[in-house]
Amino acid sequence: MADNVPNGMEPSSAVACMSVMGFDPAVFYAGRGPIEAMAMGIELVPDQVAMRCNLVTVLDGNLVSYSAGNITSEESAQLITALRDRLDEVIDGDLGRDRLQLHAGVGFRHILTVKDGADLLVTTFTPPHDITDRPVAGSGPVGPGAGLVCDLMEWSKDVLAGIQSTRLGSRVGCCRRYTDLAVLAGDETGADAHVRRELRGGGRL
Repeated sequence: MADNVPNGMEPSSAVACMSVMGFDPAVFYAGRGPIEAMAMGIELVPDQVAMRCNLVTVLDGNLVSYSAGNITSEESAQLITALRDRLDEVIDGDLGRDRLQLHAGVGFRHILTVKDGADLLVTTFTPPHDITDRPVAGSGPVGPGAGLVCDLMEWSKDVLAGIQSTRLGSRVGCCRRYTDLAVLAGDETGADAHVRRELRGGGRL
């Protein structure tokens, strides 16, 4: 039986798929965030962190859908654009817009990049799919970067609630696809230049 996840690494599809493609995850894996950022053409600078930013559905305090009811890319792009336009509310003014950037992806999966994000690398996160149909309380991030992440998630609830009631209309709510929380899931940084060259060039071990 093949074992595609090295000892000590998370038994996730991201790690296993990298192994299946011929890359040693212990050497090349830097998290889902930077891999997806690279695929989206996002250029990361030193000390900039790329994190997955998932749109989810929370009802009565429980996470009922880690994919926001399989929200479409078109719908989610509207939400990410609205959040991006108001990022200066989280960190005042131009400083916030320079440090934080949201990038619309596919479906519920998106990317947040954070400059000077070293604190996030030593912060522990709970993947949304691990708490489906369970309370979100008590599953927040833990560590020095938790404050920024919690502020972003709480702020996103108010922003997205307003959009749901106006731009997207009641259909989203009626279909239990009301997306009222952006969950940041990952403690990931960009791979270094060597790793980037190896991955782009198809380098294999």
